[in-house]
Amino acid sequence: MENIKFMKDKYEFTSASPIILMDSADRDNRNEQINLLIEDLNMYNVFLKDLVNFPLKEKERNIALNIAYYIIENEELRDNLNLSRHLNIPKLSRATKIKSDYIKKWKDYIVAYFIIINNPEYKFIQEYLKIKLKQRNRETRHNIIKQKTYRGIIIKLLLHNSACILTSTGEFKKIKLKGELTLGAVGEGKKKIGSAIYKIPVCILLLFLMIFGFNIYSKYTTASSIIVVQTTSNIKLHVNIYDRVIYSHSPTEKGKVLVSNLDAENRKIDDVITDILKYGLKNEMVSKENTVYITVAGQPLKYGELSETNKFIIENDIKVVINNSGVQQKLEDNINEK
Repeated sequence: MENIKFMKDKYEFTSASPIILMDSADRDNRNEQINLLIEDLNMYNVFLKDLVNFPLKEKERNIALNIAYYIIENEELRDNLNLSRHLNIPKLSRATKIKSDYIKKWKDYIVAYFIIINNPEYKFIQEYLKIKLKQRNRETRHNIIKQKTYRGIIIKLLLHNSACILTSTGEFKKIKLKGELTLGAVGEGKKKIGSAIYKIPVCILLLFLMIFGFNIYSKYTTASSIIVVQTTSNIKLHVNIYDRVIYSHSPTEKGKVLVSNLDAENRKIDDVITDILKYGLKNEMVSKENTVYITVAGQPLKYGELSETNKFIIENDIKVVINNSGVQQKLEDNINEK
């Protein structure tokens, strides 16, 4: 490798506004340059959307600019990049004494600047970029001014009156254009906020909703108690923590007919037991002479939870005894006790 010393602050972008005067022939020529630039960027696997969505700060752009110049001046690095179409990051890191992680972060900008500066066919674009030798012992940070609007060469036209531009300070921006919509023209406008800026918070929100939804779904579909209503056929009900029936079953044919008529899933346990007693009374599966036993295993029923069931058994004079997770009592007591 050639013995060329790398200087990270030899060149810098300035904010001086370039003056561009051109006729129709120049206009055609700059369009050709823009189209060729996009093709070259793609050949080197550098994409506008990445340059726009992952911008570099002023200091980082200036270092990337100096790395690009260093590659151009170093025949081995230059030829390697032209042949392989990608940066040899470990070799470049050793030559410049810059950590590989930084070069990896800046690589798209380094390659973009290399393509523009190294190719004499990009004369128009080169003249638009305001690059100068940095003056020694002089503070120049004030040269780059933060701005609400951006001005630069239109290098790609987008929908909704927007475009990608290359500014004179080496920034790639997506803006909402104020005026001319011509490729290669100098466009001006405010930065357009795309969907990329919302992707991370949206993904976090979606992940939270997925976890929350899965947690709710898991609780909803998990039985916290199993209730057996003993008519002439046993009816087994699986109930979740929200007191909703999530599964119903009977081992007998007559009981299966009852279950199919219940449509019990996702209904309140109070309504389901009431309907079991109604159906049983109507179809001789429940009689006023015999006691109906209800057995609860797992999470006990809350006091007052079977209010409709209690109302029905009182009106129809049905005897019901409930074993509420080990506590046996008449249903009226279970309902009315506070």
